[in-house]
Amino acid sequence: MKSQFLTLLIIGFVCLSLGIALFIYFHPHNQSKPSTPPTPSATPNLIISTPTPTPQFSNWRLYQNPKYNYQFKYDPNWTLTDTVLNHPRYDSVVLQQDNHQLIRIDMLKLKPAPVTIEELLDQLRSQLSLPSSAFQTLNFGRQQIYGLRLIQPSQTDYYFLHQGLTFRITFFGYSPSRLPQAQLHFLETLSLL
Repeated sequence: MKSQFLTLLIIGFVCLSLGIALFIYFHPHNQSKPSTPPTPSATPNLIISTPTPTPQFSNWRLYQNPKYNYQFKYDPNWTLTDTVLNHPRYDSVVLQQDNHQLIRIDMLKLKPAPVTIEELLDQLRSQLSLPSSAFQTLNFGRQQIYGLRLIQPSQTDYYFLHQGLTFRITFFGYSPSRLPQAQLHFLETLSLL
């Protein structure tokens, strides 16, 4: 009886040891966690999630703007209008589908040109008569661009600085948490040259 008990105890110990060894072997215990870059201000930092590339985006067209040194990809079903008008306050690129604006990229010519996100926030707050709390700092895209987000009833504006210019990207008709996959993919392909 003692020998059966001892045999069962040894078998149980071997099974338990094998189970622990298999758990340690197959369970990734040294996963590296991505670090979050420091935020430019005390405002909560939001990160626009990166969509997973899929074949549905493989036929997208590339737009490059050498005047303002940026590029992005866009759906071939969208109509692109580049309106570099030399307007004293802005130049625009508009993406439409079925005569409805989807996305507008404006290069704002603010005076004086803001150098930091905090300066941009101060200028926008005074020009739009909005409190600082209306804006949120964020980073987005492959280059982790720092910027601001302003949510309004019919659109969401993203502002960021690049080479002394202020960019505003406007998404029409969607709340930021419900941007369609195509608009998220557009945002991910935006890169500064």
